[in-house]
Amino acid sequence: MQSVRKLLRRKGEGSPQPRREPSEKAKNLGQQAKIHQEQGRLNDAIEAYDDALKEYCDSVGPQDDRSLKIRERLAFLHRDKGDYIRAEAEISAVYTAHKTTHGLWHRSTLRTAVELGDILVHLGRLDKAATTLEETLEAFQDQDDRDCAEKYAAFYSLGKIMAQQGRAEEALTLYHRALPGLERTLGSDHETAVKAKYDLALALTAAGEYVKASNYLEDLVGRVEATRRPGNEDWVRMMGSLGRVYFAMRKIEAAEMTLTRCLEACTDSPLRGQQMAQESATELMSIYSLLGDARAVSTLQAWSRGEKVKLPGLARITLVPKATESENLSVNLSTSGYVSEDDDHFEVSRHIRCIALKRETTHSCRTGIQPGNED
Repeated sequence: MQSVRKLLRRKGEGSPQPRREPSEKAKNLGQQAKIHQEQGRLNDAIEAYDDALKEYCDSVGPQDDRSLKIRERLAFLHRDKGDYIRAEAEISAVYTAHKTTHGLWHRSTLRTAVELGDILVHLGRLDKAATTLEETLEAFQDQDDRDCAEKYAAFYSLGKIMAQQGRAEEALTLYHRALPGLERTLGSDHETAVKAKYDLALALTAAGEYVKASNYLEDLVGRVEATRRPGNEDWVRMMGSLGRVYFAMRKIEAAEMTLTRCLEACTDSPLRGQQMAQESATELMSIYSLLGDARAVSTLQAWSRGEKVKLPGLARITLVPKATESENLSVNLSTSGYVSEDDDHFEVSRHIRCIALKRETTHSCRTGIQPGNED
C-alpha cells in the first residue's frame, strides 16, 4: 500500500493536500492545558484541552493527527481522574479515527488499541477489550511484521486480559511472546518491560512453575536494589511475591528472610496497611505456624494490627549494602515430615545482593525458630 502511494506521487497523481496550520488560539490553549497538567491542576487542564480540541478541529479538522493528540491527552486526564467512561469515549474516537485514516495495521492504531483496551478493562468490559486487541493485532501482523514496541505492548495487554478471564495458558503464551520483544525494543529496565516480567512471574507461580518464577523475581529484585533504594512500593511487592514463591518451593529459610525484609521495609511507611504487606505477613505467619513458633505468630498478628513490635526474623538478618553473594543456609527440616531429606538445603539467591545471612546453628521444625536468638 505504501509503495503504491509513492508510485502515484511520482506520477503526479493523488498528491497530498497542503497541511493546514492550527490557529494561534488552538496552539495557545493547548500550551495552557499542558502547563495546567504539569502543575497537577487536572480540572483546569481538562477544561483547557476541551477548548483546545474544539479549536484544533475547526482549524485543521477532527481527523488530523494533532487534533487526535489533544483528544488522546484529554482521555488520559479523565482516566487519571478515575472517569473511565469519559476516557473510553475520547480514546474510542481516537482509535476509530486512526483505523479509518491509517487502517488497522498502522502502529498508531495498534498503540491506541492498547490504550483503549486498558481503559475497557477498568470498566470491566474484558470481552470487548480482548476483541479490540485481537482484531488489531491480527491485521497488524498480516501487513507489518516489524519488530516494534507497540506490537509487544499489545501482546502484553492481551495477556493481562486473558489472565483476568482465567485463561491462564493463553496468558502465559502471550507474556512469553511479549517480554523478549519489550526488552529488545524498550530496554529491560523500561517500566512496561518490568511490569511484563513481574506479571509473567505471577502467571508462572499460578501455574506451579516456581523455579522459573523465582528466577524472574530474583532478577527484578536485583535490578531494583542496584538502581533504587530498597523499600519502595515495587520492591515491596516483588519481595512479597518472591517470599511466597520460596515458601511454595519449600525454601523455608529463604522465604522467612525475604518476607521479613519485606515487612521491615513497610513497618514505618504507609505501605504497612496495604494489602500486599498484609498478604506477606499472613504468609510469614504460615511459615511460623509450620515451624510451631506460636510466639512469632502472635508477634506478626500484633504487627498486622499496627502495633509497634520487633519482627521475629530481624535478629537473624544483617544488611550489607554491597554484599555480592549470599551465604548458603543449611537447615534441618527432615524431622517435620514436611520435606524430604533431599530438600533440607536451601539458599538465598545471589541475585539479592543486599542480604548476608548469618547462622551458626541449625533449627528443626520440632523446636521452631526462636525469635530472640542472636547470632
